[in-house]
Amino acid sequence: MTTTHGWHLLEKYSTEKSLTELSPTEDFRLGIDVQPWFYHTDRSVGGENPRLRLLFYRCKLLLAYPILPLFIFDRQPQRHQQNHILTEELTTAFIPIIEAFGFEWRYAPGDPLAELAHLNREGIIDAVLTDDVAIWVFGAWTVWRNPCSSHPKLRKQTTYKVYHCDKQKRRPMMLMIILCASWCDAPTARRLATTPLANELYKAAAAQLQDFLPGARARLCEESKLVPPEDFPELALYTTPEVSTTPEAYPATITEPSLLKLAGLCESLFEWGWPEEILVRFYRWLWGPVVFRISRRRFKCPDDEVLGFFGGNGQLMEEIVGERGQDETKEYRVQVDTEVLMRMTEAGLERTRTKELAVENGEEESYSGNADEHEEEHAEHQSGSSQKEKKRLNPRDPLRVWIPAELVDQDLVKDYKTNKKRKRDGQVGVRNRSN
Repeated sequence: MTTTHGWHLLEKYSTEKSLTELSPTEDFRLGIDVQPWFYHTDRSVGGENPRLRLLFYRCKLLLAYPILPLFIFDRQPQRHQQNHILTEELTTAFIPIIEAFGFEWRYAPGDPLAELAHLNREGIIDAVLTDDVAIWVFGAWTVWRNPCSSHPKLRKQTTYKVYHCDKQKRRPMMLMIILCASWCDAPTARRLATTPLANELYKAAAAQLQDFLPGARARLCEESKLVPPEDFPELALYTTPEVSTTPEAYPATITEPSLLKLAGLCESLFEWGWPEEILVRFYRWLWGPVVFRISRRRFKCPDDEVLGFFGGNGQLMEEIVGERGQDETKEYRVQVDTEVLMRMTEAGLERTRTKELAVENGEEESYSGNADEHEEEHAEHQSGSSQKEKKRLNPRDPLRVWIPAELVDQDLVKDYKTNKKRKRDGQVGVRNRSN
């Protein structure tokens, strides 16, 4: 069963959460159901590999926040008729993108939704990202919906609809979703879920199910005044699914993005993949999130010498040039030397594309008009650049990135406060002399 129908029945269990609310110093492990993303690629058109371009941009958005994504794939996608027809092809092409971003992925031993719900209940992941309402039937506790599905008209889709379910609500929700997805109208499904039938069906699924079902079907007919299909309900599929048996199958690992691999993928996959354009695009919306990720890594692993060059005067992070917010939400605008980032990016290029070749093939006109959702929002969030600034981007110019205050090197903070005080004292002195 795969369905997006029935979310309206769960509105009272939902809240809205912005990605900016996540603590920058804590890891938020998000299990991702890839099937909705595969279906979303149907809307991505134009240019070279438009489906992979949307998947790339989705990963790029997650990179800008303290999220550790875990993508779960179906090892046997043909067993579910509702899976995207290109699931195998997209899976093969998507995995290298996931790995280049430093994200995790696994094949589920059974149904991916069952695995994600199991991982959520076991505390291995903090939430599940999916559009499939069947996730509740498998017993998830916390679910995020893709913003393009829950509120598609919002331009800046960084606010997610978050649903919570405790153990007591699970059984009524389970019956309600199964009924609504299969053959029953929403009002009737909601009413039936409030009867003792929900608990009785759940208990019977793990015990004397076949003996119990005839009577349960009769009660459904009586309560709903409808006749359910002969194969309804397949409760055992949801109450005892095949899932991982040990948490050790999902060790917590933190891998950083590889600019070298990302540059190589962009060169091979997208029509804008010539060196100059890759550098401009990475400057606009990828180098900032990479600096954020490395800053988090340096905060959590301060003894990691490999990351040492990302902080301190005269190094990658040159100076603080501004601040915003207060207390827990405070951020510093840090000026970053792009030389190292440029070298990392260029190291992954084989220079198989040129702008001249793109013009010759008629691609130069199309590459600038194929930005999928999130690209512009992501650039603004990370760099704080105005539209005017974006028109004159030079990847060799210093990059200014908003970084949470907790993650910024304390030597830089000290210098910034000292310079700020010196400037303030100087202004006071000028005013005193003028008086």
